[in-house]
Amino acid sequence: MVSPRAALLLALPLLLAGAAAEAGFSSRLQQGNWNGGVWMDDKTGEFRNCGLGLKFAGGTEITLVFPANLNVALIVSDPRIAVTPQQRFEATVKIDEAPERKGSALALTATMAQIVGATLGADYDALRGAKRIGVAVPGLATTLDVSGLDKALPRLLECVILERAKMKPPAAGPSPVDEAITTEAGLIGLAAAEKVGAPYIVFANGKRPPGFDRPITLWGHPGAPGPDGPANIMGMTFWNPPQQNDGAEARREARKALLRQACADGSLQIADLPGLDGRADTFGIGFSCQNKYEEVYYVPRRRGGWYEIGLNSPPGKRKTLEAVGARYRAALAAMLP
Repeated sequence: MVSPRAALLLALPLLLAGAAAEAGFSSRLQQGNWNGGVWMDDKTGEFRNCGLGLKFAGGTEITLVFPANLNVALIVSDPRIAVTPQQRFEATVKIDEAPERKGSALALTATMAQIVGATLGADYDALRGAKRIGVAVPGLATTLDVSGLDKALPRLLECVILERAKMKPPAAGPSPVDEAITTEAGLIGLAAAEKVGAPYIVFANGKRPPGFDRPITLWGHPGAPGPDGPANIMGMTFWNPPQQNDGAEARREARKALLRQACADGSLQIADLPGLDGRADTFGIGFSCQNKYEEVYYVPRRRGGWYEIGLNSPPGKRKTLEAVGARYRAALAAMLP
């Protein structure tokens, strides 16, 4: 994922509605007033998608779908929709008071449309904070109360991460480095931030602080309370593709070597940290360098490569970051199989 917005606004093949012959309901999902489930491929048994939706008076339904390829879409169903199955057309979506956005849509049936391209607003925070979503497709222009989306969205994040982790590895070698893998890495960081439970904000690419342009996903816990007072803690997600000699010790030593090179002014203090709770295949590094303190946690991906989740704060707030970091390790351990 290049950014939460870019990763979540990609095109989506037919997934949920109209695919009963190809995908079967596997288990139920529920979060507050949102209901849905997990769907699997009938032939292979592989994960297809997680979806949560709402039903409204008059027959309107909306479903937010997170598929295995992580190209997310909003499906709208209403008896007033007038389209031809498989018809492609332009739809309009409006989230709260944000400007209207145009997006491409596909008619799944004569009364059901799948909208992509404009579904999730200007950035991730626009969606997770949404109260109302307006949709305009042929035959229907409506604004819907999406209360509870702030809780449904993290439920979907966790669902798709867990289900993707169960998918069968390729027959030979690691999977290629594609956009879905980098998207997955970014979503893991966001899901962990949700599970930690402390208020946070997500930075879109154009709103990132100077020097924070490299992470796949960047978020922050402004004024996080802790033992040495409130700290503005930044959270970052990275994806480290597979390479030769890719074990934990090799990764650890390679990162330490990079740190020694980057912090050649004598400011570096570095120490090994525990990995995720109950996960011996993970590890952490804590270091102070050039007026910042950072902790990074490495988690191996079953299909090759490593996820890297980092937390950053000024050195004077190290105890606060360490306390937050312990909560992240527990959250990630509970979320990742």
